[in-house]
Amino acid sequence: MKNMKNENIVAYYASFVDATELCIVMDLCQRGSLLDVIKYTQSKRDVSYGVFDENTIATILRDVLRGLAYIHENGLVHR
Repeated sequence: MKNMKNENIVAYYASFVDATELCIVMDLCQRGSLLDVIKYTQSKRDVSYGVFDENTIATILRDVLRGLAYIHENGLVHR
C-alpha cells in the first residue's frame, strides 16, 4: 500500500499494533470520511429529495470506482 499513488486513494504510510489496537498512519482527510460528509450535509439541509444531486453522486461514484480499479490493477482487494 505504501507504493500506491493515486488521487483517489488516501495515502498509507504505516501500521502497527499498540497493545490490542491496530493503528494505521495515513493522510489526514480534512473533511473526514465520505460518511462524515454525508452526515454533515444531512444535518444542514432538507434531504427529502436526497443528500446530493445526481451530478455530485455521479462524481463521487466515479472517483470511488477509479480508486477501486487502481488498487485492483495493482493486485490488491479492498475489504
